[in-house]
Amino acid sequence: MKKIITLFIVLTAFAFVAEAQVNINHFIRVGRTRIAIGNYTGAIEYFNIVIEFKPYLPEAYLYRGIAKHSLEDYRGAIDDYNKAIEIKPFYPMAYNNRGMAYHNLRRYEKAIEDYNRALEFDPDDETIYNNRGIAKLALKNIDGAIEDYNRALEINPKSTHSLMARSNAKIVSGDIKGAIKDLNEVIIIRPHYAEAYLNRGLARFELEDYASALRDYDQAIKFDPQNALAYNNRAIVKHKLEDYEGAIMDYDIAIQLNPGMASAYFNRAMAREILNRPGYENDYRIAAQLNPQFDLNSRRIDSEQLAQQQQQQQQQQQQKNQSGNSQQQATNNQQNQKTATNQATAQNTTENKGLSEEERAAREEKERAEERRRRNALRNLVVEDSREIPKEQEENVEE
Repeated sequence: MKKIITLFIVLTAFAFVAEAQVNINHFIRVGRTRIAIGNYTGAIEYFNIVIEFKPYLPEAYLYRGIAKHSLEDYRGAIDDYNKAIEIKPFYPMAYNNRGMAYHNLRRYEKAIEDYNRALEFDPDDETIYNNRGIAKLALKNIDGAIEDYNRALEINPKSTHSLMARSNAKIVSGDIKGAIKDLNEVIIIRPHYAEAYLNRGLARFELEDYASALRDYDQAIKFDPQNALAYNNRAIVKHKLEDYEGAIMDYDIAIQLNPGMASAYFNRAMAREILNRPGYENDYRIAAQLNPQFDLNSRRIDSEQLAQQQQQQQQQQQQKNQSGNSQQQATNNQQNQKTATNQATAQNTTENKGLSEEERAAREEKERAEERRRRNALRNLVVEDSREIPKEQEENVEE
C-alpha cells in the first residue's frame, strides 16, 4: 500500500512539472502571437511572467527585447538582448537584433560588430548580410555594402530585399544603369511591388528618361494608391515636362496623404509661382517650417553674407597691397566696401544703371531663372530596409 501511495505522489509530481512546462510554452506562444499582431505591450507582460518563473530562458529575453524594439525602446531592447546573449553566448538571432537596435541609435560601428558576430554563428543568413550592408552604407562604405548584398544574393538569388538594397547602393554610387538592372529583376520576381517601380522611376529620371519614369510612377500608384512619395515624384516628372497643372494635382494628393512632406509643399510652391497662382508664398513658408533646408530666405541671406565676406576680404587685401595710393583711391576703396555690404537688390539696381530696358529685363529674367534653378525640389528615394525582426520556427522551451 505504501509503495502505491509513493508511486502516486511521484506521478503527481511529474504531472505538475509537465503542466508547468506546458504553461511556460503557452505563455511564450501567446507572447509571440501578440508580437505578430502588434500588441507589443501585451507581449511584454507575458514574457515578464515567463522570466519571473524561468529567469534562465534566453528566448524570453529575446522576445521581450523584440517587443521593446518594436516600441522603439532600443536601449531597453539592448538590455534584453544582452541578457539573452549572457545566457546563450552562441545566439545569432540575439546578436543580429542587437545590431539592429544599435543601428537605430545610429551606432553603426557597434551594429557592424554584432552582425559580424552573428555571421560567425550563422554564415548563411542572408538577412544578416543585408543588415550589415545597410550599416556600411550608412557609414558611406558603398563598396562594402554592395559586397554584403552580393553575398546575400549568392545565398538567395531571388531575394528582393537584397536586390532593392543593392540598387539603392548603386544609385548612391552613380551606377544608375546597374541599379535599373537590379530593379528589373525585382519586378520580374514581384511584379506588383510598388517600391520597386518607385525606385526605378527615380533612376530613370536621373537618366532623363522622363517618359519611362512617368510610367513607373503610374505603376507604383496603381499598386499602392496611398504612397505619397509616388505622387510627389510623378509630379516632379510632370513639373520637368512643364505640365504644371498636372504636377500641382499630384502635389495636392501627396500633401493630403502626408501633410508633413516638406518637399511636396516646396515643389507645389514652385509650380504655383510659375503659373502665378496664389498661395505659393504660403507653401514656401510651410516647407521652411517643416524642414529648414527649404528656407529660401535663410539660403539667400547666407549666400549674400558669404559674398559680402569675400568682397570685404578682397578689399582688405587691396588696401594692404596699395597702402601707398592716393587719398582718392582710398576713398574709392571705402566706397567699394560700402557697396559690398549693401543688399543684393541694391547691388542689382546699381549694376542695372546705364542698361537699356531690354537688357535690364533680360538680366532680371536670368536672375529669376537662376532662382528657380536653386529651388529644385528634392526627390524622395525609398530605401528598402530589410532590417525587420526575423521570424523563428516555433519550438518548445526545454526545462
